[in-house]
Amino acid sequence: MVVARRAEFSNDLRRRGDAGCRPNGSPGRQLRGPEIEEAWHADHENVASAAQNLISTAQRVGALLWECATLLDLTEATLRCRTVVLFAHWRGVQFAPGDLLAEPGVLSQRLAQHACFRGLCASDTRGIVDLLNGAIEDMRLLHELPASVSVSARRSRSIGQTLSRDLLDEYLRGLVAPGNRLELFGGLYTPDDVEQAVAADFQGDLDLALCHSEALGTFLDLRRGDKLHHLHWPTIVHPGP
Repeated sequence: MVVARRAEFSNDLRRRGDAGCRPNGSPGRQLRGPEIEEAWHADHENVASAAQNLISTAQRVGALLWECATLLDLTEATLRCRTVVLFAHWRGVQFAPGDLLAEPGVLSQRLAQHACFRGLCASDTRGIVDLLNGAIEDMRLLHELPASVSVSARRSRSIGQTLSRDLLDEYLRGLVAPGNRLELFGGLYTPDDVEQAVAADFQGDLDLALCHSEALGTFLDLRRGDKLHHLHWPTIVHPGP
């Protein structure tokens, strides 16, 4: 999901309020008062400006637009168009404090039972986040995968770290909010959800205009092969006004 207007940002805050989520989709204390304006200016205003520029350009050239898009809109777009640009946010591999659903002590005890974290300790949220992100950064968990998969994953830091986050999410199921999800206005979706939403007979071009796109691009390749042409990048893409 990419918020293009200030009103959409406010509506999203209200929609997430009952679920106790922050504007980036992470669980945690809901923002209040001045914090809302601070979050808008710090994290969303530049992205919204870039989105507005893209919308204006698309309207000028007569392209079809699905604003505030959901997964069903992706299906409709791939049924009606040969070229589709998916402009959205991807919740990537890095843990943030808001991703922790359990108390630090509970997470620390769980991590202590894992061979990759034995001898390492953390007693607060920041320490837990650093431990988790350290394991993603050095990809030490990949040895848990079959040897052929582990070797292939290490050839790309993006893919290796994506699989590392998946392994941690599975090990800490229920204790952390999962990463590697596409954020649309209907919620957060796995790569499998996204692939199934793309029309089965779509053989056009899909531009993955996400902040992180390599993981989803690789997954689509594995599922669709050469039938689906897409654009993706191995590094983070920062939107600009």
